[in-house]
Amino acid sequence: MCLAAGRVVSEDDRNKLKQHFARQRWLFFGEESIRQALKDIAASGYENDVTSVVAKLFLGPTLHAR
Repeated sequence: MCLAAGRVVSEDDRNKLKQHFARQRWLFFGEESIRQALKDIAASGYENDVTSVVAKLFLGPTLHAR
């Protein structure tokens, strides 16, 4: 099981979620890991894949700005 969270209110909440998920042997993907995964996909070459196209649309203009 896993949870992908685009926004967690506080660092304390994030840490509690991570600890709970670790105890349950679940995966937790916070905003930084999601952002990095999208950047990695967007920076890759052409792929005829919905995930790749969406990542490129979301991050294309900002990919090189950061």
